[in-house]
Amino acid sequence: MTDSSIIDTNTSRVFDILKFGSICLVFFGHFFGNQIPLIWIPVTTALLVFSFSSGYFTHLKYKPHLNVKAFWKNKFQRLGIKLFVINGFLLLMFIFQGRPDIWTWQTFVNMIGLTGILNCFHIPNLSPYGKGLWFFTLLIILSLLLNRFSKVVTP
Repeated sequence: MTDSSIIDTNTSRVFDILKFGSICLVFFGHFFGNQIPLIWIPVTTALLVFSFSSGYFTHLKYKPHLNVKAFWKNKFQRLGIKLFVINGFLLLMFIFQGRPDIWTWQTFVNMIGLTGILNCFHIPNLSPYGKGLWFFTLLIILSLLLNRFSKVVTP
């Protein structure tokens, strides 16, 4: 089971502010990256802050022993349902817009958050889904590695 009582509320609040600022900076970098030289430096720092805080609080929440079932149940409840709702909304938008290639094999890959696999292997993405969701693939892979290596480290 998880014990979130170990997480300091002040630290959590500070990281919430830092994560929000990081998200805004990455958003800004995506839109104005071509116009501002060296914008990638603060954007990369923002990604580091966001990644570190996610790992830090995951560690605090699930230590000393990671319950893999509870971990994935929590992830699905927090992210899976929202991803399903967003994909449903996007489907309606794509149909309304008359977008081509809504139903390709890449659609399924994108809908479950694995767009990064297509990007990594330079596989063309014909589906309108998944543009820019490479980070979600990274989170899934890192979560799987966390689960795998926690079994090795934890007695």
